[in-house]
Amino acid sequence: MAQKPNTNPSPTPKRWFTDGATMVYPNRQRTFYWLINLILYALLNMFVLRINQGVWFDIHAPYQSGPLIPMLLSPLNIFQFPSHIITVAMYSALICAVPILIAQLYNLLPSVPFVLAVLFFGHNPILSLCLLVSCVLVSFEPLRFKSKFVSAVVALTPELLYWGLFNGESPEQDVLRWACLYVPWALAFLICVTFFGIVLAIGHFLRYRPGVMMPLFAALLAATVFIFNSKIGMHERDFRAEVVRYSPSQMPQFQPRSISQLLEQELAAQRQRTPWHTDDTILRSLKDQWREAFQIQPSSTAPAESATTADPALGIQNNPDSAARRAANDFDNAQLDAIDHITAFLQSNPNGSREPDAIYYLALLYDLKVDPRALNDENTLQFYAAMPTTRSVELWRDLIDRFGDSAVSVEARYRLAWRLSAGAQNSDAPDPFAEPLRLLEQAKQLCEEILQKRRQETADTWISSIFTPPSPTVTTKQLTTLHDQIAQLIALITFNRTGHPNHYQRLARFISIDPHHRMYKQDLTVLRLNAVASDPLLDNIVYALTMLETNIDQQILLLNDMIELYPGTDGAMQAQISLAQILIDKRNRGELPEQQQINLDNCLQQLRTIIQNYPNSYFAEKAQDILDNYPQE
Repeated sequence: MAQKPNTNPSPTPKRWFTDGATMVYPNRQRTFYWLINLILYALLNMFVLRINQGVWFDIHAPYQSGPLIPMLLSPLNIFQFPSHIITVAMYSALICAVPILIAQLYNLLPSVPFVLAVLFFGHNPILSLCLLVSCVLVSFEPLRFKSKFVSAVVALTPELLYWGLFNGESPEQDVLRWACLYVPWALAFLICVTFFGIVLAIGHFLRYRPGVMMPLFAALLAATVFIFNSKIGMHERDFRAEVVRYSPSQMPQFQPRSISQLLEQELAAQRQRTPWHTDDTILRSLKDQWREAFQIQPSSTAPAESATTADPALGIQNNPDSAARRAANDFDNAQLDAIDHITAFLQSNPNGSREPDAIYYLALLYDLKVDPRALNDENTLQFYAAMPTTRSVELWRDLIDRFGDSAVSVEARYRLAWRLSAGAQNSDAPDPFAEPLRLLEQAKQLCEEILQKRRQETADTWISSIFTPPSPTVTTKQLTTLHDQIAQLIALITFNRTGHPNHYQRLARFISIDPHHRMYKQDLTVLRLNAVASDPLLDNIVYALTMLETNIDQQILLLNDMIELYPGTDGAMQAQISLAQILIDKRNRGELPEQQQINLDNCLQQLRTIIQNYPNSYFAEKAQDILDNYPQE
């Protein structure tokens, strides 16, 4: 009997990666909404790249995934901009959730371009790899649970591992601030879960039509961009990245540091090469090398010096490989780099709200130079920007002309007044100090108004310990110091503005002497030797020389002598203020009770004398301020 043929069809092989519910709809409709989602997703990644790296798209930019915590602190710090926590959480959630839903509703292949968008538009290879794994998981038939929501949440596991393992080291010690660094990722997870729930719930009722995700995705993307632009904005982001980051207080090349160890190393090496030279000779030549590297010139009143004062046989002058030359090159390169970045910011953001602050930092960079006295006397490489230079004068004038009501214009007026006062020694004007005094009075009045306004501003005490607003470009502490400098210069000019041309020239010369110059003491000494007994500037010169005394006890004696020798002068009043502050410091350091009481009585006597005899002067205000802030027992 013949065997009957098998008429049952062979079973279809099981697919490991199956199609989602949306694949039953026409291809044209699916492709249309898929393409819109892909475009929105590419724009999202470009937006994230713009925040983190400052560019919308750059094929040559580094494709690397850095730690997450530094991204929360620079260029925008979440402790200064709390709204950035919401922004980071929202764009992180959208980046992670969208490809997973595409893979679940379509299949694995349509989700691959989204994964590549994270790599090429977002420049984040590790996150793109995690998303690829998630898309594979959610498309994997054994993991396509009956509940699509559970399947999507399970597929989010690689992203959770990414957020947990790639945070980096936290710099915060405070528990609350430490916890805040992890809030964006916890919030991103909650947004992801909510996004999954809403899209899949709506999709269930609409039979998972192709356009079910696009409206919510577009709305959340628009909300993310809106929150960022309304609370922070790209202008502020660029200011933090291109200006504040390159300001003198932020760049490590401009921070003070000791060169003692470098000198010791070079001394040891040179001692072996030239054992017949003494250590003092070698050290003197090494310091000459540091001065030469930073182009420090001698004072105009000092005897002419050659560029090289040491024995040429030492062979260490003009050495391009020396530590001095390397430090000078680092400083020059850092200064030029900072100037280029701030200039680029000003060119790309004309008439922006941060323009005056950027001009302020640019002017400071032009004024920045090495401190010769610290280099020579303390073996310390430190920099200062207290004196306006020719390159910065136009910037300071621009701040006064265009931003006359801003806090940075206070500094601009003071610096310009100082420069005009210092240049009065070459002026033919009948009263060369009239314009500087006008600028100083304007600066003082504006400074007092700004300080008063800031004192009236209060912050929420419970949140201020965690989140603090960005510090203003000119802080309250800087304004207070600047107010004292302005008042002191006003007093100096007012007390010594006798109308005599010779007095004008000497006053201008005294103002122009740079306290940071290594020949500062010699310049003051020459000015004192050339003074006559009736010179109204003599008390100021003596006070400046007295404050250079390093021995505290000797300084107290000199200040007491000066107060008796020049009663009623501005120099004597400055000496009384300084003496009171020194006595307070001595008392705080701890002495015998009897000596503490003597210092306290002497301090109170000096301050009350100024208040009683000169009640309307700046020095009386300063004395009263010291009394108000010093607890009297």
